[in-house]
Formats: sequence, C-alpha cells, structure tokens
Amino acid sequence: MGAATAVLWAAMVGGSAARDVRDVLGLPGAGADDVIANALRPLGSVVGTQIANQIPTLSTSAGFTYEYNPELEVYERSARTFGPLFAERAVTLGQRKFNVNVSYTYLDFDEINGRDLDNLRNRIEIATLNGQRSFAGLVRSDLVNQFNGLTSDQIFSEVVADLNLEAQIFDFSFTYGVLDNLDVNVDIPLVRTYAHISVSQQILDPRFVAELDPAFAAQQPVISDGPARDREDAFGIGDVRLRSKYLGYSGPVRIAGLLDFVMATGNKADFQGTGDWRVGTFIIASGTVLDILEPHAQAGVEWNINDVDVSQAKYGVGVTAQPVEFLSLTVDFLGRSEFGALGRIPSSGRLPAVENGELVTDDAGNLVLQGRPLFVDIKRNDILDLALGLKVSVAPQAIFFVTFIVPLNDDGLRAEFVPTAGFEATF
Repeated sequence: MGAATAVLWAAMVGGSAARDVRDVLGLPGAGADDVIANALRPLGSVVGTQIANQIPTLSTSAGFTYEYNPELEVYERSARTFGPLFAERAVTLGQRKFNVNVSYTYLDFDEINGRDLDNLRNRIEIATLNGQRSFAGLVRSDLVNQFNGLTSDQIFSEVVADLNLEAQIFDFSFTYGVLDNLDVNVDIPLVRTYAHISVSQQILDPRFVAELDPAFAAQQPVISDGPARDREDAFGIGDVRLRSKYLGYSGPVRIAGLLDFVMATGNKADFQGTGDWRVGTFIIASGTVLDILEPHAQAGVEWNINDVDVSQAKYGVGVTAQPVEFLSLTVDFLGRSEFGALGRIPSSGRLPAVENGELVTDDAGNLVLQGRPLFVDIKRNDILDLALGLKVSVAPQAIFFVTFIVPLNDDGLRAEFVPTAGFEATF
C-alpha cells in the first residue's frame, strides 16, 4: 500500500476522535514528518479562510417598508419597489414594524485563484544550481532506496488532489423598526459544510523524469499510487450579525448609515466562520426614479478587530425595477477588497525560491523555502460579483425571492454561480 493510501486509510479507520472539516484537507492521522501531508495541510487554512468570507449575507432592507403619515394618521408604503436582496438601500422598515426573512443558499466551489479544485497538481521549479540543471518539487527522501542512482535530493513525486467543497446556508434574518428612521437587525446563519479529498500520486513525477537523461530515465519505474479518499461534513451556527441602520436624510436621495457587528460564533475549523470579531461601518444612498426604478449604492469598511491588517472594504451599486405591482427585478454589482492576504502558506508548503535561474540558498548552503506554494497561495483578493434577483409578492406584505450570484473574476475561492431562494414577511 502506497504512502498516500496508507495515510488516508489510517485517518479513516484509526480512533474515534472527533474531526473537523479542515482536517480532511490536511490528511488527518498523518505524522508530522509525512511529506504529502505537509504539502497538503496548508490547504485547510487556505480554503477555510475563503469559504467563511464567501458566505453571502441578506441585507437589512425589507421588501415592504412604511412611514407614518401624520395628516392621515396611518402608515403608508415608503418605497415603491421591493428592493435588493444582498445589497442595502437607505429606506428603513418603519416604527414598530417587524420583518422576518428566511433563505437557503448553496455554494459548490470549483476554483481557487483560477485553479481547478478537481485537479490541484503540485507545482515544480526548474533552475540551475552551481551551474547544473536542478529540479525542485515534492521531495521524497523516503523513496531513495527504491530508485537506482537517485539521491535524496532527486526523488520527486507528482501529487494530484481533487477537492470537493460545498456549503449550504439556512439564513434567518429579523428586523425591527425601533423608530421611523432606525432599524435593528439580527442575522443568524446555520451552515452545513462538506469537504471531500481524493489524492493520487506518481512516483517519479513525469515532469521530473523528462528532465533526466532519456536512457537513464528509462530505467526508472513511474509508479502510480491512489486514489485515496476521505470526507467530512459539519452543521452548526455561522457568524451571527447584529446590525442597525439609521436614515439620516430623507430628501430625493435618501442617505443612511449602517453599523454591522459580526460575532465569531462560527466554527473556523469547520469552515463556518472566520474566527475573528468584526465591525463594519457603511454609508448607503438610494432614491426613486419614475416610481418604478430605485438606484442604490453602498460603501464602507468591515474592520477586523482581531487583526486590522486583514480588514476589507465592501461596496456595491445596483438598481431595482418594479415593472408591475407584484414583481421586481434587481441587478447588483457587489465587491469586496481585502486590505491584505487573509493568511499565509508556511515554508513546509512552499518550493525553494528561484532567483535569476538560481535556487536561493542560505549561509549554510541549504535551500531556502521561500518560493511559490506547492499547490495554491493565499493572496490579497478583490472579489467582484454580479447578483441578479427576482422578487414576487405572494400575499399581502409577503414576498418570495430568488437570486443568482455570478463571479466576475477569479480571485479567491469561487463557485460558478450561487443560487439563493427564500421568503420574507412584514408585520
């Protein structure tokens, strides 16, 4: 049984200790000196950071909003459209009004930084060292005795990881109008996450064999090992949000401020939360054109209380159209720009650095592991999305909605599209 298979088999049958979803991506049960596990383990922190940040949050904006008319002494509709789903608008709910919003979102991630998750192949470097051609990849010193004439710094395996990552969010959002111009909201996501990994390897790495003398390479067997598999899933509460929106100006263009406090209630190891406490401050503007169009825009910063360097700017602009009384359509551009990378791949998951065709060495002549990550890197991301939504009134003060989020770029961990469906009611 090959090394990768042995590691995964031990993980699946050994012991009854509870595991996190993150453990699956790092080959649980592998020893501290296992080469393949050390190369794959950083993937857990990479995808965990990205999944938690990719979970969409419903806006505080209700479809039916009201304001008090003192002349008639009744509450009247304050917005002519049903508004957006993931973006905000400045209109508030109305004093003593209560809105309940329940939704389901499904995310099936297929790429990270433009690389397919179902074919993550360890990277290689080819350079010269002391004037001779050298190959840097996944070094396997434990295989030296199996290959005639190859030394411990020349044995390389090609490892291919197939990752299946999913998240399902059952979101419950409750908004109450404290005043005509002040809303408070609590958003409680219940999150199911799922991870499956399949690992295959070839010994020797075909790309390395191609660098050898053809006659010499022909004597070396290329052994295939795998695939070996493991999976895990978890269900729990995500990061709970407490929000308040204050309508400061009610002219032709309404302007509001939003305060968003995010509690670290989600389990980071199960990809259900970031593990950090955050607070966001946002400015929102919206208005009505011809009674059927409502442009809206927002911008602000979500500050990471644990580490301000990994805070992020959030912004959006869009329009809601209400062609008929019972139906609205929304188009929103949504953006998120990170101040810095949300994590770092350790040296154990990196190739030796290459500069000007030479492998970088330290004062002792050892290769310095500062180069590209073996599989994927964590970088600063600009997440750009397009949200297309439909809202239909199915009863007085009740709305059914469906929205699709489509990525506009490759940064970060992405799904081809993200569907959301749900129901809201105002009392």
